[in-house]
Order: sequence, then C-alpha cells, then structure tokens
Amino acid sequence: MRPAILLVLAAALPVQDPASEVTKLVEEIRAGLPQGEGAAADRARRESLLAGRERMAKLAKAHEGTEPGLTARLHCGTLALAADDKALAASDLEPVLEAVASADSGERLAIRLDALEWLAQASPARARPYLEAAEKLSGAPGKAARRIRRRIDAAEKSRVGLPPIPFRAKSIRGEALSPETFAGKVLVIEFWSSANADCMRELAELKPLYRDLHASGLEIVGVNLDRGAIRSVPGGREPSGRGPEGVARFAADFEMPWPQVHDGDGWNGDLPELFAVASLPFTVVVDRRGVVRALGAPATELAARVRELVAEK
Repeated sequence: MRPAILLVLAAALPVQDPASEVTKLVEEIRAGLPQGEGAAADRARRESLLAGRERMAKLAKAHEGTEPGLTARLHCGTLALAADDKALAASDLEPVLEAVASADSGERLAIRLDALEWLAQASPARARPYLEAAEKLSGAPGKAARRIRRRIDAAEKSRVGLPPIPFRAKSIRGEALSPETFAGKVLVIEFWSSANADCMRELAELKPLYRDLHASGLEIVGVNLDRGAIRSVPGGREPSGRGPEGVARFAADFEMPWPQVHDGDGWNGDLPELFAVASLPFTVVVDRRGVVRALGAPATELAARVRELVAEK
C-alpha cells in the first residue's frame, strides 16, 4: 500500500471556508495515518484511509455542486485508491468527471484532469471515454490527457508473463541500456525519488541483494524521477545536488553501485511513461528468459522473489 499518493491533490484552493475545510481534513487524515511496517500496520493504514474517506464523503455531500465539494469527492477517490479499493475509487471519481465534463479552464479543468489521472489508475476501461473527450482540449490539458492514455496503453502491454516493453536509455555515466543489455540476467528496474521515504526503504532492501547476488546474475537499473534538487541520503545534512550530478552523488553516498537513469523529466520521462509508473517506489522484475515476473512488488516480497529468480537456471 502506498498511502503517499493521496497527498498530491492537496493543491492550493480558493481562500473560502469550504475550501479550508477540505484542506484541513486532508491534513488531519495525513497526520493520523498509522506508521510502521508489516501486515498489521498495512491493515491499520487501510482502515484509517477508509475512515478518512467516510469523513471526506460527508464534507463532499455538504458542499455538493461546488468546487470545494468536487475536490472533496476527488479526495474520496484518492483515499479509496490508497486503500487499494479500486472499485470504490472509481465510484467516487466518475461522478466528479461527469460534473466537470465540459470544463476547459480554471479550477474545474484542474479538477477534471486530476480526476482523469486517478480514474485511469482505478479503472482504465472506465477512464477511456473521458480521456477521449479530454484529448480534444487544446494546449497543455490535451497533452496531459494524451499522456495519461499512453500510460494506460503501456500498462496493458507491460504485464506479468510478457516480455518487457522494449526500452532504450542511457545511464548518467553514458552506458547504453536495453533489455538486450541484460540478456540471461535477472533484471530489477527500480523507479525512485529521493523525496519518497518508501523509496528509501526499498532501495535499502536492494543493496544487500545486489551485494549478495550480483555475481550470480542480478542486475539493477535505477530510474530517478526527481525534477528539482536531489535530497540528501537518509541522515544526511545537505542536498546531493541537481540533475545527473546530484543523482551520482546520492548513489555514491547511499552506496548504490548499479546504473542510474535521470533525464530530468520526472514522471513525464520516457521510461515512467513506457512502464505506466503511477506511484513510487515502482519495481519491474525480469527473469533470465526476459519475461516480466513482477510489477510493483512491495518491498516485503521483493527480496524473496528476486532470490528465487536468481536461483533459477
């Protein structure tokens, strides 16, 4: 479960009482999320997210038809999605899209595009008709809708049991990377950001795996999605820098010797779009035969899965 996805919608709202209520409730739900790792902690977070959604739904109903009410309903969808209830998320998000179906400017257009982004994750099939209409918008909004649709298309092509989507990339050191580069090896592609605590935990899990299994055929490629300053390593006191140089310093300080990719485009880069990355951390695991064996596997399962695949000959 990746509850951090609900935070990105807490954008600045018009200064008025209903909007302030929504913002305040988002902050309360975020602050009240249980911490910790393991199955029990995951269950507690899910229950907290769904309880928060119920509170948000009441607020949405109280301000129904207004922009703060639509934003509150949008948050209901992201909370349900963070709780891994995609059907419930879709049932929250679709009415929002119906309400803003003709919006082409202002706050309602922003709500429309946000709802499209999250419905595409909850139910790609239900999102497609809304995307087709939004793709006709001019300028950046239409471009954003087309990007979401390409992500859905990529997700349908990149599935467990199929070969990975052909990709071409260069590491920050200039190394050419493609599926052929890693033929006969177990490949882990790890999408990460220095600002994401879950990414830091998952990268920490990968380090002993790489140290123990690299000689036996494990390869890792990191894909950094930071667009601004690269934060310091956990416990560090100063930012690592920006761009490829910042990623290189972070990788050295955090002892990640595997290739890193950073194109500066963040979520809009070629690789996250190709692999339909919608949340972080996101991992693609490919076996020695070039078949995708796991997509987005949680850190609690990743180590055991990789060890099994490296042991296969």
